[in-house]
Amino acid sequence: MHQKNNGYSEKIVKPEDLQKAMEHRFNGESKCENPIDLTEEAERISNFFGFQGKTLDNILEEDDRAVFYMLQDMDLIRTESEDVTLYDGRPWRIQQWVYNKEEIFKAVDNYEEKEDMEKDPYSVYDDIPSGVWK
Repeated sequence: MHQKNNGYSEKIVKPEDLQKAMEHRFNGESKCENPIDLTEEAERISNFFGFQGKTLDNILEEDDRAVFYMLQDMDLIRTESEDVTLYDGRPWRIQQWVYNKEEIFKAVDNYEEKEDMEKDPYSVYDDIPSGVWK
């Protein structure tokens, strides 16, 4: 199956992207009440994935795996497996977790749109010099 190139595959998921996506998915359309906790959690999760956007399943502790399953339920990450042949000819299956970049960046966009909508609609006038109105 060939995935369409939507530009997301080349982007790197930063911890703040993951945080915004998690906040958006945790609370639907509303912002999280305690973003500091999600900031720390997004940093911790991002450390597993690194710049490649994937991590091996067998390095996870039970508590970490529970968080990963929760993120999978939110469609922010997914699992992949790869069959390889070991040096002695035995088959081996590698299980890995991968960022679902399309969903992460869609959630980030929705989060930022929501933030923009919550701003004071008259704040656009704050940056206009008073002399313009004369």
